[in-house]
Amino acid sequence: NVHKPNNFGWRPLHYAAMDSHLDTARLLLDLRADVDAQTNGGHTACWNAACMGHDRVVRALISARASFIADNQGMTPVYIAAMMGRDKVIVTLSQAKASIDEPARNETTPVSMAAHEKHEGAVRRHERGEAQERAGLAAIGEVVARVRIFMVHENTKILRLLRRLLL
Repeated sequence: NVHKPNNFGWRPLHYAAMDSHLDTARLLLDLRADVDAQTNGGHTACWNAACMGHDRVVRALISARASFIADNQGMTPVYIAAMMGRDKVIVTLSQAKASIDEPARNETTPVSMAAHEKHEGAVRRHERGEAQERAGLAAIGEVVARVRIFMVHENTKILRLLRRLLL
């Protein structure tokens, strides 16, 4: 049964996403598995795939109209991808219009978490994708605010990347 959870709320699609079994995930989706089913911890299949960096599975789930639901800690798939340094997944999720500025319960955003964890590539990809959508003074103010956040973390490579956006 594709809908029956175990004691932890995990369904077959959660396992397929976690273990990067793309064909199995597609089969389960064809069998009408609930793409947004949550485990007891609030994790969706998209969250699991994002956490593990399985970009192709994330893409398949997005194609199946997966939502970017936060888990019980307030962490969205893009947040966990940033935290784990999953660069490709961050780009995929941001292109699919996942909110890259939605803070978790600890009030950190995906990009500030990536900076904190020193995932320079994740921040660079995030900023590249976001730069295409930014316009006007509000966007510049947002970047300035982020530079201030990153200064706390003293990561000079990330600071240089962000400063280039302001020039």
